[in-house]
Amino acid sequence: MPKITDSARYAQLRKHYENSQWQPIFDFAKTTDLKIAPIAMVELVAASYAATDNNEEAVQVYELMIAREPKNVIFLLNLARTLTIAGRPSDAIAPLTIASETDPKNPEPLHRLGIAHELLDKLVEAREFFERAIVLSQTTEVRHDYAKLLVKMGEYDDSCKIYEGLDEKSFDDAEIANDYGVALLEAGKSEAAVAYFRKSVNQDPSLLLNQQNLAKALVERGSYLEAFNIANSLMSGDTKGLHENDLFMDIALPLQRMGRFKESWEIATTGAQKYPDDKMLALQQATMGLALNVNQENWRGFQARHRFGKTGELNGALCPVWHDEELSNKSLLIWTEQSYGDQLVFLSGMEIVGHIASEITLVVHARMAAFAEHHLAKFRNAHIVTWEQAREPEKYGLIARDYDFQMYLGDPWANYWEDHQPHEVFSKLTVPPERVRAFKSLTRNSSAPRIGISWFSGRGGRRENEQNRDRNRYSLADYDLIHLNKAGPIDWFNLQFGELRAEILNAPGSQNQFFSVPGFEANGDILNYGAQIAAMDLIISIDSTAAVFAACLGKPTWILCPNDPYWFWTVNEQMQFLDNVSIFIKPWNLTWGDFLMLEVTPRLEKWLEARTP
Repeated sequence: MPKITDSARYAQLRKHYENSQWQPIFDFAKTTDLKIAPIAMVELVAASYAATDNNEEAVQVYELMIAREPKNVIFLLNLARTLTIAGRPSDAIAPLTIASETDPKNPEPLHRLGIAHELLDKLVEAREFFERAIVLSQTTEVRHDYAKLLVKMGEYDDSCKIYEGLDEKSFDDAEIANDYGVALLEAGKSEAAVAYFRKSVNQDPSLLLNQQNLAKALVERGSYLEAFNIANSLMSGDTKGLHENDLFMDIALPLQRMGRFKESWEIATTGAQKYPDDKMLALQQATMGLALNVNQENWRGFQARHRFGKTGELNGALCPVWHDEELSNKSLLIWTEQSYGDQLVFLSGMEIVGHIASEITLVVHARMAAFAEHHLAKFRNAHIVTWEQAREPEKYGLIARDYDFQMYLGDPWANYWEDHQPHEVFSKLTVPPERVRAFKSLTRNSSAPRIGISWFSGRGGRRENEQNRDRNRYSLADYDLIHLNKAGPIDWFNLQFGELRAEILNAPGSQNQFFSVPGFEANGDILNYGAQIAAMDLIISIDSTAAVFAACLGKPTWILCPNDPYWFWTVNEQMQFLDNVSIFIKPWNLTWGDFLMLEVTPRLEKWLEARTP
């Protein structure tokens, strides 16, 4: 029988490879000394192992090849690629470095070094390699990977610029269109993001992740029903390849936005049971639970809020963390939490704890210190410490005491809901009367009914930016105020934090005036700000700190809410802590302008009419 030549054997192996007939190639590898076999055959063996996910075997064969040809860039690249796929990116760096040094004008080693460093969470180094690769080559693949890295680094605008430089045909690739949509969404450009997610879905609906991302973007655009339908449909199918814990939120959130709290709670509860470490699902479950039923269990669930932001879990090394123990005659270290609005609510809810504790040290943000000191003056042995001072307890000697317990300001509140009347649990806030008199003395020229107004929130921002309609649901546009200004006469007073345009409420020909009083602004002294609110006849505010402050001060307060109000308003509706609050809930599919015209302005006209002698 004639001996088969190397070229004939190679042709056979090549045919097997092209036809995905792997076993004959593996049999050849077992019966042949690959250290001395023709390198082309050995390369086919390595490629066959890699093609069938036998990555460790592929690595061993590539290492044999490189031992024979140490400077072969193709072998080095193939080894590195296989190591990366095998989950060994750190091992891929050495062969990639040799490849780059061997062929410094080749962008591929630099590109792969960028990927390896990204997988190792060395993002700064990864960026450097991607940028060096782009200098050598402007291929779509390199720029796409670089743009994805920038998203991971939080540099969304720069990522968008990379995508903007790609040829439009590049976005015929469903993955690239989807990833550009992610960058746009993170950059707050939700309208464009929706367009690219739709493009990706049209090109490859089997990708699924693009559909999930489309649902997220539609929430940002305020298209809640379509977002719910997409996410719900995905959940009903095969969720492999999706972020299933996120998918529960992708269903629960649009349900919440549409006011369907029970359904939102049900899906969040199912998700939280399956993913107990997911803090978003835990908070969603608790928030919807409170909206449906105020009780101690749901309030304790609401402690999931501590898993967000700068507060975090309390450090038990300082003193014991409170877990529902009796607080009578105990010394307490209490930390404020959340936004200014939450802090005001929780201060109002200190009534019982403040009177039964033997000592209270309250840690507050510096801006709230004077107000907290004024409110706590009625309690025995109360002290105020700023967060800045609390970070250096030894230096200031202010919290280096032997406290019985520490807690967040809102934690003990629910322990007294069931056994006491609302007014015993929740006390209205006050401001020093002399400050109110000082404000009134500065505004003697105001003769019409005084109405304080705040129309956009920090979390919503100005409505001139229409990109993020979901977040903007908390804010009116400046032009929406024209509807309110049709009623009169009114002296409007600025309760708005941030830049404003007074001419909106002080237009030529209007019977109304707009006042912004220096020294009493929302971003100034908190007691003076409270004094301005206390001097008003009525406060009309979107769901913001101004609304919470006015409500807790006991002033008649009209709160303009989206379809899913701030958690305290749902609690207050059930518990009746405050009877001076009127909630105006805008349907999710109605514009603010239409809602003001149909619901709020007519009510304001009646209010003014009732005040007319």
